[in-house]
Amino acid sequence: MTPSAGGNAGGAVKLAFIGPLSGAHSDLGFAVRDGARVAVQQAKDSGVKVDLVEGDTQVDPAQASAIKGRFINDPGVVGVVGPSLSDETRTLLPDLEANNLAMVSASASDVALPTVVPNEAVFHRVVPDDTAAAAGIASYIVKEVKPHSVVYVNDSSDYGRGLADATMKAVAATGIPGQPLTIDPNTQDLAPVLANIKAANPDLVFYGGYVSNAGALVKRLRDIGVTAKFISGEGALDPGFVTTAGAPAAEGAIFACSCRFPAADAGGALGRFATQYAQINKVHPSTRTPPRGTTRQTS
Repeated sequence: MTPSAGGNAGGAVKLAFIGPLSGAHSDLGFAVRDGARVAVQQAKDSGVKVDLVEGDTQVDPAQASAIKGRFINDPGVVGVVGPSLSDETRTLLPDLEANNLAMVSASASDVALPTVVPNEAVFHRVVPDDTAAAAGIASYIVKEVKPHSVVYVNDSSDYGRGLADATMKAVAATGIPGQPLTIDPNTQDLAPVLANIKAANPDLVFYGGYVSNAGALVKRLRDIGVTAKFISGEGALDPGFVTTAGAPAAEGAIFACSCRFPAADAGGALGRFATQYAQINKVHPSTRTPPRGTTRQTS
């Protein structure tokens, strides 16, 4: 990273974080933003002049588009951390490509994102796409859980729908039947989904989506007597799941994640990251909650 790539000669260049810092998926946005803070501080400690600027998408692709001028029109911005969600990534990719702003997303997993702009050169991510993630989840379901039937619930997001559909397809190919259900994106009413799950009486409920509905879904399933195993992906892997579901209902839930948990006693680079993350952000990465004054929706 050099001043010739952007920024003011002899001054600091900028990286722009783009993701939700308010709204239903703000936990994800804060986690990514705060991880970026660690990387920026490490770069500064090694002598690189770089700053991190923030753009809150508010879990809304329209808002992502509305704030794009803050970084696209800033000659100091040389790259983007994010966007965090697949739908906001799809919205912004044409502008990022047109302005030669490379992006690296920690969480946008939609399979089709690399094809949004033909022959694009700026899109990067550090997570497997939904098809790859689903293959691993399906293998676990078939070999370890061995259910007779599965209900696949998605939260209507690009991520949730893509992961649930791909997992269902992979599991169904082995002969295990499945039923897809979608949480209404307008009402977020869980009652119709709960009624259908109860009627189906599955061995397993797979949830594709973010933590904002995951905990509430499990709690209410247990409340109506559904004892099916619950499996979800990394989008729902968050302390807010236990907070919303309650410990008794959350017990036994299984999450698939292409990640390692950062802990100060982990040793090596992972331990150093956890320690520095806590020092910079005043919270441990495994218990991440938004700072006072922000919105956190979990139901």
